[in-house]
Amino acid sequence: MIQNVKVRSEFEQKLDLEEREYRIENSTAEDILRIKEKVFFIDKDILVIEELAHPTEFNQILFFEKMQELILPHFTFYLLIDLTKVKEKKNDSAHRDRLKKTFKYYRRQILHNAIAIEGNILIKLAAKIVMRGNVNSLSFHSNFSEARKKIEQLK
Repeated sequence: MIQNVKVRSEFEQKLDLEEREYRIENSTAEDILRIKEKVFFIDKDILVIEELAHPTEFNQILFFEKMQELILPHFTFYLLIDLTKVKEKKNDSAHRDRLKKTFKYYRRQILHNAIAIEGNILIKLAAKIVMRGNVNSLSFHSNFSEARKKIEQLK
């Protein structure tokens, strides 16, 4: 069962944040809400995370708070992570460890994780490191449409 599912409208999807690092000390309440809106369902069982251009620990915390709001225990879903807008890869082992723990927490609920990456080899490598052993089924795609198509094939 999905809790408080809100599928984003086309208008909401066009509300983009500035391309900068968001941290607790430089983010407004509106920024926080807009960051959380980057986690949403596009179907009753496909959860999307649209990563920001400059990922930070702060926005990751907000993403996973939103996931906790949306996902009930024992609910299974497909996860589509859109990394196509990411401009840089952080080389922060504490950040990677936090991501690993989060995905491990949802491991039994994620039916498949499709990751959209526009050919950035370093970001793909970082995603493989984070996801290795923390999801049951994983695929990489060059864009959002291909990632979604893969999930639809698996349904």
